[in-house]
Amino acid sequence: MPPPSSAYGKTWVLEVYSKTGGLGGDTMAEKLTSDVYNVDGVRVSELTPVDPLAFPQGNSKQSLAVHFRSGGLDVDLDPSAKSESWVVVNFLFYPAMVATVDGKPVRVMADEW
Repeated sequence: MPPPSSAYGKTWVLEVYSKTGGLGGDTMAEKLTSDVYNVDGVRVSELTPVDPLAFPQGNSKQSLAVHFRSGGLDVDLDPSAKSESWVVVNFLFYPAMVATVDGKPVRVMADEW
């Protein structure tokens, strides 16, 4: 069973549903979220609580800020962290992925998910 959506930092759920029965009964948003918008078969809901998109390895509750841009993403690192510590970023891994810290290349590897 895959991790819940909240484990990927997913904050919003957009659903289009039929007023005669939803998406086959109870929907994920009905069970896990609160509606922000719900009109004419379109629902936007918020997942809470949500796990962070980036965090220091071993501390999945300490969120690090993530900034998306056209060429990838930037993560604001904790300046008090040890120089040899790992950061987990919940983002789809691909072999050509590159990471740098202050312009210097650092090792990238996929996690067990």
